[in-house]
Amino acid sequence: MPRLLMKQILVRPPQRGKSRHTNRPYLEAHHLIPMSLQKDTQKKLDVLDNIFSLCPYCHRAIHHADKNLTINIIDKLVDKRPKVLDIINLQRPDMYSFYAVRQFAKKHTNQADQESAVF
Repeated sequence: MPRLLMKQILVRPPQRGKSRHTNRPYLEAHHLIPMSLQKDTQKKLDVLDNIFSLCPYCHRAIHHADKNLTINIIDKLVDKRPKVLDIINLQRPDMYSFYAVRQFAKKHTNQADQESAVF
């Protein structure tokens, strides 16, 4: 696996994401800005800044999991590579909209702010 790709692995729990044949990491490419938006923009979306390597569990989770887990994964990915937002001039709430969790994100963010204030 190329070093650049290995550096970009964000979430790979030790018990997940290993090939049963080789016992080596098994990762899936994920476009944080969905490729379905390509028709709406002149900018290329199939670029390295928009492609993240996720373990299969996290890849499914960003699309299908509980809204709070989806928000957490989006936040981790954007925090790790904030320039993904610059590809088509987005804000974090736009990312939440792509995954149908925007309405929950404000509540989630407010709870996180309150929890961090306690510590």
